[in-house]
Amino acid sequence: MNILRALGCANMLAEAYEARGRRAKRRSVVLPHSSAAASADAQAAAQWYQWCLQLVMLTYQNHFNHLQLEKNLPPTSTPSFDPQTLPRYFSVDVITSLMYNAATFFASNGQTELAMPLLQRALDLMRRGADGKETNVCRSSILMSHLANAGVTTGDLAAAEKWSLEGLALAKQFPRNADCLHSFVALTYDLGAVYEAAGSLKSARVQYRQAAEIAATVGDNDAARLADQALARAS
Repeated sequence: MNILRALGCANMLAEAYEARGRRAKRRSVVLPHSSAAASADAQAAAQWYQWCLQLVMLTYQNHFNHLQLEKNLPPTSTPSFDPQTLPRYFSVDVITSLMYNAATFFASNGQTELAMPLLQRALDLMRRGADGKETNVCRSSILMSHLANAGVTTGDLAAAEKWSLEGLALAKQFPRNADCLHSFVALTYDLGAVYEAAGSLKSARVQYRQAAEIAATVGDNDAARLADQALARAS
């Protein structure tokens, strides 16, 4: 369909500008003039991600309200984000991937307030892994790890703890799945950050130590280094 073609092209543009912006940002460390290019690319990526999201939301809302009218129910400005209500040409994978990519982009550019609703809507579409399928369970745990991290970043410790615990419960279901393993490390680290911020250093150390050990086991050197640094800080 034309909508899907347009969405695919716009999404590729967003990702291309995002990637070019990252490269320019790395170069700006030694080439200061590259920082302007990085900023321009980030703005272009944001515009294309927003365009994609607006297209999805308007299309979905129109389809959802059509379903409402067929049931003699009033239209709404807030669709349910139930996967059964998506237009048949919108797959859950396509829409959740778009929302996830846009959310990680916004979060990396300090716009956590834009990232969190996208992560929550993507989680709704995946039904928070309630179907018990390995792919959905582990992808949901990844989304929850990003929500937990956003809670830590914004200082919303209650939300960060909630997402950390819910995500860990999912990640533990498939300990040999790579997505579940990596999200387990991230969620354990975030739970440690919650406890550290709350002044519970003993509990924080337990989480950081576990995150460091698992990260080292799976070969995630960056995560292991961060966890070791946090462990030293909380000791």
